[in-house]
Amino acid sequence: MQPVVSVVMPAYNAEKTIEEAVVSILNQDLREIELIVVDDGSTDQTGLVLARLQADSRLRVLTQKNAGVVAALNAGIAVAAGTFIARADADDYYSPSRLSLQRSVLDADPRVSLVYTDFFKVYPDGTLTPSTTPDNHDDAMTSLFRGNFVMHSSVMFRRKDFIQAGGYRPEWKHIEDWELWFRLTLLGKMARVGDGVSFLRVHDGSVSAKHEIFQAKAGLKLRWSLIQSQRYPVSSMVHMIRPALKVFVGKHALSVARKVLGRKRYQ
Repeated sequence: MQPVVSVVMPAYNAEKTIEEAVVSILNQDLREIELIVVDDGSTDQTGLVLARLQADSRLRVLTQKNAGVVAALNAGIAVAAGTFIARADADDYYSPSRLSLQRSVLDADPRVSLVYTDFFKVYPDGTLTPSTTPDNHDDAMTSLFRGNFVMHSSVMFRRKDFIQAGGYRPEWKHIEDWELWFRLTLLGKMARVGDGVSFLRVHDGSVSAKHEIFQAKAGLKLRWSLIQSQRYPVSSMVHMIRPALKVFVGKHALSVARKVLGRKRYQ
């Protein structure tokens, strides 16, 4: 069976969560899929869990020495056979309709280059918090400059667009997804699946939690490059103030400021 959608999932030491992630993809109501898991040098039982799940022939496992997320993603997409590429993470999970809904959007409008979804944040105590995203391209592009609202592991895009855009770039480590969205949107529009079909686990080991200041620095560099290339006006620099404070003043100082000012959010 020729897959319509290739789902690419990098994995590193994900023995506790990867089975739920994999099963949620293999149980999608869209059956013409392949799931490519790139084991990025795991040292735990991730490989054994994957071996047990390979009774489903749609699951392909690639193994490599630990090289990081960017290398794993590029390696997985390089061998993908589907017209569309969907992202998934080894510690997230998805409703059965996720892939079919996103495929329908891309099939319906050839001008769309990137489809994201609303999602739920899943906390260690089981609490679910909904996250709503912009529902049209113009609002999405405005919001995207302010910050990466897109759940990386919720997206789907055309393989040909990914190749034309140049893939994930290692020099944008830790914001490789955010930077890619700006290149993909040179080729087409962003679109949203409003249903909360993706579930993002929130934990201390996540990339965003471990590399917050690094991401803020890289984000400033990315925004400045977009202003220099005239994709955004100079007036957009106002949205660089808070991340600049995070970098130059520090996360702790921002936390104190948030308490003093009585704001729920100051980031």
